Amino acid sequence: MLDRLVTLRAASRWRHGETVMVSPPFSRRLQVPRRNRARAMGLAVLVTARVGAGQPVPPPDGEPETPIEIVIVGDAPQPLAAPKDPHVSGSVISGEALRQPGTFVADALRTSPGVQVVESGGLGAPATASLRGATAAQTPVYFGGIRINDEVGGAANLAELPLFLVERIEVYRSHAPLSADELGIGGAVFLEPRKPDGDALLLSGLVGSHTTRGVSGFVSRGDGASGFIAGFELSAAENDYTFYDSRGSLFDRRDDASARLENADVTTNGVWLVGRERVGSAQVGLLVAHVAQEQGAPKLAQMRTEEARVAYSRQAFALGAVLPVDAWNGALELSSAATSSRSRSAASATSSHALGSRL
Repeated sequence: MLDRLVTLRAASRWRHGETVMVSPPFSRRLQVPRRNRARAMGLAVLVTARVGAGQPVPPPDGEPETPIEIVIVGDAPQPLAAPKDPHVSGSVISGEALRQPGTFVADALRTSPGVQVVESGGLGAPATASLRGATAAQTPVYFGGIRINDEVGGAANLAELPLFLVERIEVYRSHAPLSADELGIGGAVFLEPRKPDGDALLLSGLVGSHTTRGVSGFVSRGDGASGFIAGFELSAAENDYTFYDSRGSLFDRRDDASARLENADVTTNGVWLVGRERVGSAQVGLLVAHVAQEQGAPKLAQMRTEEARVAYSRQAFALGAVLPVDAWNGALELSSAATSSRSRSAASATSSHALGSRL
């Protein structure tokens, strides 16, 4: 622990020969050209830090020891603790970071420390997130208390989530809150939906390259304790971008050419309903979601296709309640969730269903 303060000063004369003073314990003068001023200052800070960390530094003769007070004003870019478990390393993304035009859930998560986001294409392509070296299948993602990880592949597709209905994103690193049904070896991500805290109506549009277009919106009515939010999203894109085609001959460049991707168009739609109601002293919450996507399959088994199609749909339902318990000076939280998904292609159809509940 430092017993005395180490002060770094810069002289006020900045001509051809500049003077940088470091005191104490050194009272050396360094003649530094203007272009090397930043290097000199960096060197001075390094020397001061190494000296101060070793032993107490006495003040110079005739100069009283005066502590320096440094005040930093401003808001942290992200809170260092998430509300579900403040003892776990975490952060919260909210406010303007979620309201920027053209921002998706994957874009918002990129700003959080410890999160790796992988996207594999344009509109309609999967986007996954992982924490602290874990895989996407080992990172549970929750939306309104529902774990949206695929039961077969294990990863959660962030492209399915509507950012305009998200109030905040909570990222827990290394450990998840005990309320989660799956903790994850690298942590967990929680997306909390908006609360119906007033009457509101929002409509937004999306226009981009490769015939990308979309419209989304929601209507809200309530007072925070009771009410509902209903939202929708429709989007589509041709995704006919150009790419480098080796035509299957990796070591023969004579037939390589730039080609345009075909049969890659996609259409997605989603509907969400969030409701809250106070029943006596208990708070009851409801979440219903439906997401569907239909797109072309440019390749099947490494072979280019022109008419193969793939369709996917997913439904989710969650019901929860919070009952205050005065004897415990706390509350009892009950929740149950169920998900169902179905996918089919031009050659076959498969479906999978998953039900889960926790207390």
